[in-house]
Amino acid sequence: MDDPTDPAVAMITTKDWTLERLLANGGRFRPVDSISANSGTPEQIASIIKDYEQRNAPLVVQDVHHHPNWPEFFTPQWLETHYGSQVVEVRNVHGERLDRDLTVTELINSSRNAAPFAHQGERERLYGKDMHCPSEWRDWVKSSDVLPSVVVPGATGDVLPETVETLMSYLGISDTFTPLHKDPCASYGQNIMCYTEDEGRSFWFMTNPSDCSTVASHFQKFGYELDWEDHAATLEELTNAPFDVYIWEQKLGDLVLIPPRSFHQVVNAGGITIKTSWSRMSIRSLEIALYHELPMYQRVCRSETYRVKRTIYDTLIQRTTALETLIQAPDSMHASVNPLCKEVARLIELLDDVLEQEYCSQHRRLPQVTNSFAPDGHDHVCDFCGADIFLSFFQCESCSARDDSGGPVCLCPTCVVEGRTCKCKSVKPVQSGSFRDLLRNRNNATLKLHGARDAGLYEEEPEVLSDQHLIDSVKTTFQAACLLLERRRDILNSPKITRNAILGNASPTSWKLEYTQPKP
Repeated sequence: MDDPTDPAVAMITTKDWTLERLLANGGRFRPVDSISANSGTPEQIASIIKDYEQRNAPLVVQDVHHHPNWPEFFTPQWLETHYGSQVVEVRNVHGERLDRDLTVTELINSSRNAAPFAHQGERERLYGKDMHCPSEWRDWVKSSDVLPSVVVPGATGDVLPETVETLMSYLGISDTFTPLHKDPCASYGQNIMCYTEDEGRSFWFMTNPSDCSTVASHFQKFGYELDWEDHAATLEELTNAPFDVYIWEQKLGDLVLIPPRSFHQVVNAGGITIKTSWSRMSIRSLEIALYHELPMYQRVCRSETYRVKRTIYDTLIQRTTALETLIQAPDSMHASVNPLCKEVARLIELLDDVLEQEYCSQHRRLPQVTNSFAPDGHDHVCDFCGADIFLSFFQCESCSARDDSGGPVCLCPTCVVEGRTCKCKSVKPVQSGSFRDLLRNRNNATLKLHGARDAGLYEEEPEVLSDQHLIDSVKTTFQAACLLLERRRDILNSPKITRNAILGNASPTSWKLEYTQPKP
């Protein structure tokens, strides 16, 4: 019997697909709501988009390409002229879905010479996915007046720093696809169809964010971990799924807006399609990512992509500065103080949870390996699970990181709690900056809220955080890791037993000690 999980057998083809047929095919298939970019003023369009964001629902803005300032550089010909010799990474969607390098011209030629649909025995069908966006396209997305201003990178409420590049481009043909996945760290996704030829289009399948756990659990029953982003669901799998699936047939000028934590899959159809995508994050995104996404990433060893804890801290600093300026502004501007105070208060709450995880009562004595809070500071990631390291971690100078960089091994506190260590078992607790600086900046934000309250502009009064409060906390993952590491070393160095440490990642707790009583 054929293995249905074999990509060659469970082949995805868009032959005979139309939106109407797909919607009629599944009992829980639903159409995505859409509006025309020409159906109202920019303010009205922005209001509708914000309403859908509040409802956590997908939305499509059509007819964007009818704007008089729609550019002429969204074409394969323009790409060949300006970037034809540039090497890009493309994916063969068949077999093991391996990536390889081609020039832009080679990718375009391969796309135009491919068969109209995937077929049994076909060994290669290339998709230019997650390609770097040409600088001209990037500048247009960020600064043009064509796109709704509330969804462009850096729009009001977007907390992603400018140094984080999320813009990507895609060049695909019929039956190439992006597997079922969520956008990183509970971010908002935006994807616009920039060019099509020979009836090129893309079919989108999206789930409700509220069904996130249900979707993940459903596919785990069949052996698929969706957060590894390597499973392309077949139409039959989606038809029989126990949750709603929203479908859209994306055509030229369609801007698809994907809510945070919505699993979605994109299957291209027809001739060449060119799309551009980017991400935004709100304070709500940071909250969801901190409490839901990051623990899951750590479990499946997926890199974080966006530095959530660092972004919480940086956003708090930025909002605190803005609040201080606004309080000192004329009375006519004070209406904006209360909403800003609420943002600062929520960021303080998020940072407090981070600080409780990162705290150690011996922080004054710990070595600081670098100052990651400086603009030119170095980033650290856990060499086991890929988690971003904000402040506190464990390091071994004797062992080299697995990325062949030659740097020391770094492990996050959660991995150490779960028993992971370096080859020589000599990791030591360190911090990448000053905990006191973090605490001082956190309390400075609190004092600014006190000032707003004293001025009659805000009602709440968050407390100033102290070392004693953190000592009394039960959430200090880093301190627990330090204590566990010390205890394990005591056990390993004990002369009363013979020990054999076995390291692995077959189970969540990968450190196991087998004790053998010494012979009398």
